[in-house]
Amino acid sequence: MNTIRHAEGTLKQGANGYNTWFGGSQYGGDLSQYTINEVVELQKKFLREGRGSFDGGKQKSAAVGAYQMIYPETFASRAGLDPAVDKFTPAN
Repeated sequence: MNTIRHAEGTLKQGANGYNTWFGGSQYGGDLSQYTINEVVELQKKFLREGRGSFDGGKQKSAAVGAYQMIYPETFASRAGLDPAVDKFTPAN
């Protein structure tokens, strides 16, 4: 797991790595206060605000968290979590 976090650039940030967005920002503050679906909505807002651009603006990413998840709701559902209820916490 630490190898993934290192590759994603979130390991050195410790606990703050779980609140890190693509590009290194701490957009949205402490994400553990949000449900997984609320984080998905924040991802959409992040992109609407023009954040997460790369490749000269040709591409965008709203990858979030220590493991830089693009679709956290999908992974949560597959893990047996309810994205509408369960929080975006390190444990989840």
